[in-house]
Amino acid sequence: MNTGAVKFFDTNRNFGVIETNNGDEAIFFLNSVKPELTAILLTGNAKDEPVLFDLRSNNKKPDKIEAYNINIDRTKRELGHIVIRERNGEPTPYAKSITTDNEYYLSISNLKVTPKTYFNLENYEGVPLVFTVDGKCAKKIILVDPKRYILRFADFATREYDSYNGYIESLKFLATKFCNDENWDYIQNKTNSIPVLISYMEQTCKRIVEQNKLVLGKSKAGQEYAYFNTGLADKYQNEIFAFFTKLNNSNQQWGIKKPQWRFLEFNTNESKYRKYFSGKTNTETASYFEPGTQLVLDSEYLKTAIPNWTHLNERKSRIAVSDIQEMSEADFRDAVADSIDLAYKRIKRNYKTAIPHYYSHEIQFLVPFYSRKDRSKALAAMVVKKEESIYKISTILTLDQAYNNARLLSKPDREWLNP
Repeated sequence: MNTGAVKFFDTNRNFGVIETNNGDEAIFFLNSVKPELTAILLTGNAKDEPVLFDLRSNNKKPDKIEAYNINIDRTKRELGHIVIRERNGEPTPYAKSITTDNEYYLSISNLKVTPKTYFNLENYEGVPLVFTVDGKCAKKIILVDPKRYILRFADFATREYDSYNGYIESLKFLATKFCNDENWDYIQNKTNSIPVLISYMEQTCKRIVEQNKLVLGKSKAGQEYAYFNTGLADKYQNEIFAFFTKLNNSNQQWGIKKPQWRFLEFNTNESKYRKYFSGKTNTETASYFEPGTQLVLDSEYLKTAIPNWTHLNERKSRIAVSDIQEMSEADFRDAVADSIDLAYKRIKRNYKTAIPHYYSHEIQFLVPFYSRKDRSKALAAMVVKKEESIYKISTILTLDQAYNNARLLSKPDREWLNP
């Protein structure tokens, strides 16, 4: 076979050009591409992707060379998916090869196209990718199907919208009709959208499936349905559910399971789809801790907590204040110590200052990182977690990140967590 690289590919016309290793150019069409490479081409990020192919004359234009039987050059590129492992006490994404089972460190900076907005690879466990191995790291990474978990679970497409935009529109409807008493936008960095609700529903769906709390039903005609309790309620405290119907097509491509469900609606028990389920159906909400779990942080534990200084210093960039980001490590240690002391005093007076949140399958606590100039204003959140018999201050989160995590358990008090 011949070798070369994709010069360009037009996703609208399903047409592209390959530059061969001897400097010639060959046109190609999507129907001449193997499924693995097709998935990469459709991401729009396939430029310079190494490929193997055969050549022939084009039927309509004999003077044109056409490539066919085209696939990824597996001698230069590795196929895999994202797995999450614990590293230095934090969940960390790795690229796992589907051929060798080897795992390689992942970094957003090594994506072939860097996202323009906040992007957390930890939210994309199981998403397939193609990458180049460089020592222990994955480089030149392309996420093949970077959908959120809930979009891999269900298809939200409508006549007007594709699946992603259908999902966003359904959540906007949910927020407007049922949950308009809560602000689902950030306050610190406004988006004029509903990022908190998007994050909340994503994690809720994932947890529902993990805990086998998806409720199944069937019509008399044999059509399968499902729904889950979103954990939200309308102004009359009626629980809100997400309803789905089963899709017949569950084929796989690139090891990606296509969604098994199609979204129907968010609604209360008054939904017309509720008739397909037993009246005795147990509709449990997603849970994140066992009964008896400690949800209040003793101020004395904070006072004796051991800071992970190396990691905290690495994460000070999350504090959007130039004076702090430019601090020396010694001065930053003093600022953290001051914040710990102030948070300790406030927790003694008001236990709700330490906000429980769910992360990496455990309950941790959020405490404020304060400005040294304005002691009433929190700039970020420090994470306090228990490890065996001690407590550690493990990392720093932006207020936006912290609120997203805390909202899974309850609607946080905005005394200081006010993103």
